[in-house]
Amino acid sequence: FAFSGDVLHVFISDVAAWVPRRSGVHAEALRRVSTVYLPEGKLPMLPPALADGAASLLEGQDRPALCFAFELGSDGAPVGFEVCEATIRVDRQLSYEEASALMASDGGGEVGALLRRAWEWMQRHKARRELTGALTLSRSEVRVHVDEAGTVDIRRSEVTGGSRELVSEMMVATCAGTATYCQDQQIPCIYRVQPRPHGLNPG
Repeated sequence: FAFSGDVLHVFISDVAAWVPRRSGVHAEALRRVSTVYLPEGKLPMLPPALADGAASLLEGQDRPALCFAFELGSDGAPVGFEVCEATIRVDRQLSYEEASALMASDGGGEVGALLRRAWEWMQRHKARRELTGALTLSRSEVRVHVDEAGTVDIRRSEVTGGSRELVSEMMVATCAGTATYCQDQQIPCIYRVQPRPHGLNPG
């Protein structure tokens, strides 16, 4: 992601630039739906040469991407949402641990300042969601890995706080903004919704 003045730009790999519609790779991706992660490895939706290579936003490489741009209003709501195609080059890749450390410090130069500004934006966005009824659940994940020798390694991974929470909230803002954008522009799209909890009174 990047800022241009008061506009936040979120970039996601444009996989369609590499996978033509109705091609063999496209058909197989539709059949698999998503990448499945297992203790012994993963079953990728796309060939590794694409998922981990050409279609991945790697540092220092020109890559086709979709750019989702918006400002944040005084109430924390995204405004002026736009979507466009772009070619980008990632300046620096960070692990979650590296990004969290920069966010918690006062240093890190331009990268640290960028992360802290994005964090402040997304906290405002999250506060607005919670005021309108969003429920935030804090939990941890358990990651299981089995190596070639059959050794099982189990680790607890926190999914809230720091950089993980920043990425999560940014994706919520981007996806919700995209849904509204598609509705306004009458663009056919698959919408993912949650049914109203059973027994909840309307309004």
